[in-house]
Amino acid sequence: YESADERAARQRLIVRQSSLSNAVELLGVGATVESVLQVAEIFTDFVFETGPKVKDLPFDINHPFADMESDIPL
Repeated sequence: YESADERAARQRLIVRQSSLSNAVELLGVGATVESVLQVAEIFTDFVFETGPKVKDLPFDINHPFADMESDIPL
């Protein structure tokens, strides 16, 4: 049987893999490795509640509408 530390390490690896996949999905296959890793780390930190809260995240993470106040046309 796995120890508690081994289970925690395995869970962290699963979350990191999922975060990488979701970062690629968000940014697209043409994204740079650096941008994918940055976004994946943000996702991982969010899951483990070790990083900034969603309201504190920068909105310019390769998001084409980051500078818009609203994405709803007037």
